[in-house]
Amino acid sequence: MTKREIELRLRFIITKSTIIEFDYELAIYAAECLLELHEHAKKLNIKKKPRIADALISAMARKFGAKILIGDEHFKNLPEVI
Repeated sequence: MTKREIELRLRFIITKSTIIEFDYELAIYAAECLLELHEHAKKLNIKKKPRIADALISAMARKFGAKILIGDEHFKNLPEVI
């Protein structure tokens, strides 16, 4: 793949995406989501702890009313997950 092809693909993704600013409010909400994901993982007996990236994904989906298409076990049975 050439540099030009990569640039074209990235431009396509950007035109089809909504860019979300990561601000203080979203950071606090992600921290709350992380705590919830930890509790959820305990209930599901998942040994591996969820990461902050999981919490950011969850926080953004909840804040913007989006759905998450993911196979990660930490998200099992959550309302924002397909």
